[in-house]
Amino acid sequence: LWLLWRTPVHSYRFANLASLCYIAGLIVFLSAKRATSTYRSTLSFAPDLPSWMLNKGIYSVIRHPFLLAFCLTWLGGVLEANCLRTSASTAIMLSFYWLAAKQQERNYENSMLAAEFKSYKNRTGMFLPPLGLFK
Repeated sequence: LWLLWRTPVHSYRFANLASLCYIAGLIVFLSAKRATSTYRSTLSFAPDLPSWMLNKGIYSVIRHPFLLAFCLTWLGGVLEANCLRTSASTAIMLSFYWLAAKQQERNYENSMLAAEFKSYKNRTGMFLPPLGLFK
């Protein structure tokens, strides 16, 4: 936030896109928080296998909405700051989020929920709704 505050607006077009990223990220985050409000989930990169699966609310179309919200926020920072440091840290964080999502999916594939997860995976997108949803 300090870097964003100290950086002058380089383009109002990018600033507006950054604002959209922040707003979309907040909406996705709050939707995921609402869907998980009564559930206790494990942390990213945790080795434990899941014993339940959530597929309601935003989870009915996106498998990793919290990670999507974080990605949108980081992308908003890149658009707003237009700074190499922000771009580099964003690339690193997006890589970590992708790795966390892949690890979570491997945990499901190796759990007693593997068959249910396979069906769920076929009808949802990892970070974005499947394209078939818009047909």
